[in-house]
Amino acid sequence: MFEPEMIKMICDMGHEIGYHYEVLDKAKGDKAKAIVLFENELKIFREVADVKTVCMHGNPLAKWSNRDLWEEYDFRDFGIIGEPYLSIDYNKVLYFSDTGRNWKNNFSIKDKVNSTLHEDIDSTDDIIKLIYTRKYQQMCILSHPNRWSASIVVWTAELIWQNLKNIGKGLIKLTE
Repeated sequence: MFEPEMIKMICDMGHEIGYHYEVLDKAKGDKAKAIVLFENELKIFREVADVKTVCMHGNPLAKWSNRDLWEEYDFRDFGIIGEPYLSIDYNKVLYFSDTGRNWKNNFSIKDKVNSTLHEDIDSTDDIIKLIYTRKYQQMCILSHPNRWSASIVVWTAELIWQNLKNIGKGLIKLTE
């Protein structure tokens, strides 16, 4: 959901705003239509914040990977300095994602990286402990804050919904 006032509040706290795009899915795989969507949506975001980074959304039910848009186009042509799935060397940067509401990436379909780096992490506390060890100079931590609400009702609803999605993702992975 696009919430300009929330985006402004986050910017005012000194945080960077990136654009989490899903245009190739919306364009049903048509890259020419997708790039027009990308440009238009980026323009709308830039009316609210100075967007310099983007990150593809990895819808496991879509047959397209949004990052494939950049096989024909270059995000730098839009004043973008980075896309984490394309701009980071994950053999130098340790990657974690809470996709599937866990840190083991058991349910990642599209938001995967190729890397020789690996740590066995079970919990957020494990990540915090690893950060304090200073074993790695760089980490990329992809998190979905909506999955970790302080409200027990919202937290439980998200847990149930995510577990249902994980069952679907598990079935998808069985067919790969």
